[in-house]
Amino acid sequence: MKGTIEGKRAREYENKIKNIKQTKIFDSLILKNIKSGKAVKVCEFCCGPGNNIELLKNKVGEIWGIDASREMLKICEEKFHNSKKVRLKLASVTDTKLKSTY
Repeated sequence: MKGTIEGKRAREYENKIKNIKQTKIFDSLILKNIKSGKAVKVCEFCCGPGNNIELLKNKVGEIWGIDASREMLKICEEKFHNSKKVRLKLASVTDTKLKSTY
């Protein structure tokens, strides 16, 4: 799909974004504003290598990671294959076929 990060570039991207200052600021903002609990469900579009999934997996009941990159989802699958809370889907953000509960 046009614009997706695939192959070796996906692994390079994961390593690049882990420790940048903006990521740490964003992480603290998310944690300060997210409701915790088993009833909370989160869907992250363009989840990339799953850094936000990692951040939230122990705070919410279920989390969906959506990405159009097979390689990014492969990285996520490697990280979260044992988690019953994490679900991953290969899809464009404009065509996920997920139903909203709002």
